[in-house]
Amino acid sequence: MNLKPALKIISLLFFILGLMIISSQLAAAVSCANVPISGNYTVDTACNFANTVDGVDAGTGTANTAVLTSTTGGSLTVGAGTTLAVGSLSLTGGNIIIINTGQIKIGTPLYITDADGDSYPTDPNGASNQFLTSAADRVRRATLTNLTPDCDDTTNAKYQNRTCYYDGDNDGFRTTASATRCVGADCTNSSDAYKRESTATIDCDDDAYSETNTCCTLLTWYRDADADGYGNPSITTSSCTQPAGYVSNNTDCYDSNANAKPNQTNCYSSHRGDGSFDYDCNGSAAACNSCSTGYSTTASLADRSCVNNYCYNSGSTFTGYTCSGETSSCGASGYSCSGSQAAGCVYNPCSLHTYYATGVGGCNVACK
Repeated sequence: MNLKPALKIISLLFFILGLMIISSQLAAAVSCANVPISGNYTVDTACNFANTVDGVDAGTGTANTAVLTSTTGGSLTVGAGTTLAVGSLSLTGGNIIIINTGQIKIGTPLYITDADGDSYPTDPNGASNQFLTSAADRVRRATLTNLTPDCDDTTNAKYQNRTCYYDGDNDGFRTTASATRCVGADCTNSSDAYKRESTATIDCDDDAYSETNTCCTLLTWYRDADADGYGNPSITTSSCTQPAGYVSNNTDCYDSNANAKPNQTNCYSSHRGDGSFDYDCNGSAAACNSCSTGYSTTASLADRSCVNNYCYNSGSTFTGYTCSGETSSCGASGYSCSGSQAAGCVYNPCSLHTYYATGVGGCNVACK
C-alpha cells in the first residue's frame, strides 16, 4: 500500500493549520500599549510595535539597557519589514513571532529627531520616525520629555499645544474665552492675548487693567495743571478714583494761570498769560485797572478814575459804576461806564459823557 499521497495530504493539512494559527495570532495582534519613553517593557497580551523602526530604549551614549519581556499570555509579533531595537530579551512564559524580514536588534539604541533640542520630537507623527543611528539633529529616545510632536521645532521656548485663556488687558486675570496655542511650560509666552492658564482668576473687567482685580466704574478726569480746582477739557484720563493733578470738571478756560477760572471776581491789569484778559472764563477779554493817560488807578474819587473794575469821578455824589472795558469811542478816558445810583446823580464832570435820570430814586449812566 502506497502511503505517500496520504502523508503529503497530512503534511499539507498541518501546514495550512500552522498558517491559520499564525494568521489568527496576527489578526488578534494590536499595537502594544503604554510603551515607556525610557525603560523596560513587559508584553502580557498579543500585540505588535506600530512603527517600522521601534522598540524600547534606556541608558546613555550608545548603550541600550532596556529589557523587553514577553510573559505568560504575551505574544509579541515583529511584522515583515519591522526592526525592533531592545537592550535585551526575556521570555517568561510568552512568545515572540518574527515574520519574514522582521528583525530584532539587541543592544541597539533608538534615536528620534529633535531639531531645537527641547526634548520634544520634530516629526509631526511623534515616534513614527525612529532611527538606529545618531545624527546632528537626533537625540536618544530615552532622553525625551514627551513623544508628542513639537508644535514649533524652530525654538526651544515653545514645544506643546495648550488650552490658553484670553486676557485682553494683560493684568494677569482671564476671561472664559479659550483657544489652543503653541507655548512653553505655560501660556505666558503665547504670541497673542491668550496668555492665562485655567487656574487664573476670572477677570471682573477685562477692559480695565487692575493688579488687584477690583472692578469699578471708570470715570473721566480733567487735568488741573494750575491747581485752581478747574480742569482742562482737552486733557483727560480715565480712572476709578481721582488721580493727582486731575479734577472732575472741565470748565477751566486757561489752565496755566490759577487766577483764570470760572466765577473769578477780581480783575487784573496784565493779561493772564496768553494775551487774554478773560480771567472769569465768560468770553470777555477786557482789561481792568488799566486807565488811559490822566486817569487815576486808585479809589481816590479823582476825576475820571477806574479802579477795581469801577469808574470814579469827582464833583458828584456817586461812585462805583461798572467799567466794562476800553473802547476808542468813549471820550478821553476810553472807558464805557454804566450803572445806577440814587437820586441826585445830575452832574457829569467827565467830558463827552452824559448822565441822565430815569425814574424816581434812580440814575442810569451811559456813555454817548
